[in-house]
Amino acid sequence: MPLVRPPSRLRARLSALRRSLRAPQRPTDGARPDAPPRPADPPLPGRLRQGTWRRVGLAVLAVLLVWTGALIRGGFHLPGSGGRPPSSADGSGASAGATPTAPTVPKPVMSPPAGVSGPAGITGNWSYVAGDEFNGTGLDRSKWCPGWFAPDDSGPVNSFEDHPYRAANVTEPGDGSLHLALTSDAAALVSSNPLDKCNAWGFQWDGPAVMEARVYLPGEGGKINDWPAVWSDGQSWPRNGEIDVVEGLHGEACYHVHTTAGGPGACDRGDLTGWHTFASYWNGRTVTFYYDGERVGSAPYTATGEQYAVLDYTSSSVMGGPEAAPATMDVDWVRVWKPSTGPAASGSPAPPPTPSATTATPATAPVR
Repeated sequence: MPLVRPPSRLRARLSALRRSLRAPQRPTDGARPDAPPRPADPPLPGRLRQGTWRRVGLAVLAVLLVWTGALIRGGFHLPGSGGRPPSSADGSGASAGATPTAPTVPKPVMSPPAGVSGPAGITGNWSYVAGDEFNGTGLDRSKWCPGWFAPDDSGPVNSFEDHPYRAANVTEPGDGSLHLALTSDAAALVSSNPLDKCNAWGFQWDGPAVMEARVYLPGEGGKINDWPAVWSDGQSWPRNGEIDVVEGLHGEACYHVHTTAGGPGACDRGDLTGWHTFASYWNGRTVTFYYDGERVGSAPYTATGEQYAVLDYTSSSVMGGPEAAPATMDVDWVRVWKPSTGPAASGSPAPPPTPSATTATPATAPVR
């Protein structure tokens, strides 16, 4: 049977329907209608990896840009290149535009006074190491600290002492002496320890060496008042030792050493109040003591390491002499010498001491 063609109106509608079925669908994400379909998102871990590597790459690129800029300016040097930052025009080594630093305290000049070539009463050739003539108008803080491991006021050195130390009790007024005043409530001390972070430089020395000082010890009737002392100490006690050149114990002038082996020493019964010179000669395994240029005794000394100077004037109801505060211990000078030639320079022991005109008696000194 022959096919019947649909009416023209129906044909038009069928044609429009076929065209609408073939047309692409309008996207809902804003893409062009004719754009290819977007690939599916990768799994979440893959997306995290992509972001991490992207950030790492950007960081590396930034570092390379900064490094390249620094190399161009000349302010950055490759390891092992041996280069130095550009110096200033004045040759100081400071980079241009650098913040200036505060000036440092100059290192003190250590030189002996004219006409003095060695310690009193000890023969030999000597080199001056350190000291102070106290000819200024104020304590030289590049050498001395007016406190015991403190920049100013401090506690006592040991429990036998009656008073703390006060910096105001230390004066150098310009009369050629250092004054250490003992008052009713405070004592006085100076130390040259370069490692107590108190003075700018300080000074210390190793053996063989002589430390000597000219000192005025207050007293009356041949008895030294209170507890004055001239001594040297090591950084690690007792391994680095202590040498008590002179200290007033129960009114007598005494000398001792302190090491891991003990504290041997003795006292001189002569009248040593007023002005006198006291010295210790540390040489090898022996320390020999000299008062006013005469040998008064010696003691074996096994400690090693450097020593620094300590001068103090305090009182002690247990160890000191007659109490006389207010009183002042004066120091004319302190000098440290080392042998420049001869047997002493090689560390050989000092010769045995010869008896002095005064009588020395054994004594037990407290640990300072």
